[in-house]
Order: sequence, then structure tokens, then C-alpha cells
Amino acid sequence: MLQTPQLSVTIRSTGMYHPQERFDNEYFINFFMERDNNDITRLLEHLGKETRYLSRNNPDENSLTMAQFAAEQALERSGLQPSDIQMIMFISDTPEYTYPTNAVMLHERLNTPNAHLVYDMNANCIGAISALDQASIMMKAKGIKYALIAGGVSVSKAASDKEPIMFSAFADGGGAIILELGEEDEAQTGFVDADFYTESIITDTALYPNVGHSRMLDASIPESEKRVYHKEVDVSFFSAKWQGLITGLLAKHGLAPGDVDHFIFSQLSLAENLKTLDLLGVDAGKQIYVGDKYGYTGVTGPIFALNEALQAGRIKPGDKLVICSVGLGYVMGACLYRF
Repeated sequence: MLQTPQLSVTIRSTGMYHPQERFDNEYFINFFMERDNNDITRLLEHLGKETRYLSRNNPDENSLTMAQFAAEQALERSGLQPSDIQMIMFISDTPEYTYPTNAVMLHERLNTPNAHLVYDMNANCIGAISALDQASIMMKAKGIKYALIAGGVSVSKAASDKEPIMFSAFADGGGAIILELGEEDEAQTGFVDADFYTESIITDTALYPNVGHSRMLDASIPESEKRVYHKEVDVSFFSAKWQGLITGLLAKHGLAPGDVDHFIFSQLSLAENLKTLDLLGVDAGKQIYVGDKYGYTGVTGPIFALNEALQAGRIKPGDKLVICSVGLGYVMGACLYRF
């Protein structure tokens, strides 16, 4: 009796793109001091921010164009042709269109005639983790050889300058990952598993559009009320929840936190990431963090961090990586990958 070979899904290449206009902390500190006499210096230090790139002054740049640029870079690095791609997932919580899907727009712009499974997905800031998990399952089930995950975030055009975190820490950008299906090797390289946790206790913390899409065209509502609504909330408990999610995922595969070589967390708060590593008993040097360079790019943040680490040669064959993030509401996701 023939045995069915075990399949694995591996990362073939990554790509990223950020807008050209760069802003540093000084710009935002001066902005809030001059207008509100509000010194946000300590806030930005806590979040671990230094510079970020925004597209708000470029009317031609949006989540779709940025995802496209990142995808083109990933394709070039992969050595593949656009015709090799059989699946496209577009991930964003600030999509440029609701129909047609942004994924089918990428299909046209990238000229991927053999990509027949194409769709958009919005899982907020855990979108990259959810996409890796879903793509891995579908590629194995359907025999899809190459899949593209491409995401874009364009928060700056929607953020309100009344709220320091959203206005000063969030940034724009595009990220892409090309996945390849193959037979599992002896080292069991590739995507291993993902776990998720949801506790919908802070669903009123952030809303976009604040008035809902059904009222976006209502001229009687001021434009300021149609922007992102965000209020500060104590999320110091996130680190303990992350610890539980990660240790549970690792235990399923006979691993402990110390066995993991690299951790990529949400790129929003450096302080919360370091607290999580401390709870896990893991050295802070295992974290891959780029939120200081690029700001918080939401769903694309983990892709930015992964791309930087791969391009710098920081990740070696055999290394184990955990990606863990959170979306307000709140939803959490963690995945395990072996290089």
C-alpha cells in the first residue's frame, strides 16, 4: 500500500514596502505640545517608537498599492513567475475596496492567470498569523504549490489627531509572503501550527469608521466623527495572555519557550513585548522588533520584522520562530514555524 507523503508549507520569499515620507518622534512631540500642552515623550518611549513612514500626504498611495509593491518585491526575490502563483490572500483592516476584492485587483495588477483562489481577509492585527494558518491548511488540502499573502495598511489617512497613540505611533506599509508546498523533510521545516484566543471584552476601544460604513456618506455627520475612534484602555494583561497562548502552543509540540530561537510580537508596544519575554523566561535578545524604525504597521508588522531578519541573515536553518500578536476587541493569535 502506497503511503501518502507528508506535506509542508515553507516561506519561499518575503517583501515589504513603506511610504517615502518619514516622520520622527520630535514631529509628534512638538505637535501635541504646541496644540494641547501634552508631552507624549514617555508614551513614545514606552511604545518603542523612533521613526515611521506615512502616506497621508500622497493621494495615490493606499493599502492596495503598498501591498502590490511588496508583492512585486517578494515575487522578484522568489525567482518565480507571476503565472506560478495559484492563490492570493489580501490582508488588511484598511482595505481600499470592499468590492471587487483587493485580492482580485492584485490578480490583475500582478498578472497571475493561474491564481484562482483569491480573497480578502480582515482579522485586524493578527491577520498575518491567520493568513499563514489558513494558507497552510488550504495548500495542503488542495495541492496548491505557490500562494501569495499580501497585505497593506493605510491608517494615517483615517487617524484622528485627537488621539496620540493612533496618530503618532501607527504607520503605513505593505508586506508580502510567498509560500511553497512541498514534501516534508527530515528537519520538518515549515509552518508547524497556530493557536488563537478570543475574549471580546474591549470591543468599544477602537472603531473604524466610528459611525459605521452605513453612515459614511451621511453629510450631516462631521468628517471628524468618521475617522478612527480610539480610547486608551489598560491592556497590561495582554502579556500574561500571550504567555499562556505561546506556552500552550509550544507544549502541543513538545517544546518550551527556551527552545524557540526568535520571537516576533505585535510591533505596537516594545514594553509589553519585553514583559512577555520576561514572563516566558526568555532572553530579550531573541525578539525581532522593528517598530522603532517603521512605527506600528498593524497586520503587516510581523511581515516587516520577518523580512528584516531574513534579509539580515539573522535567521538560520533549523531556527524555530514564534509570531504572536493581538487585535483589539480582543483577539490573539500565535504561530510556530521551523526554518
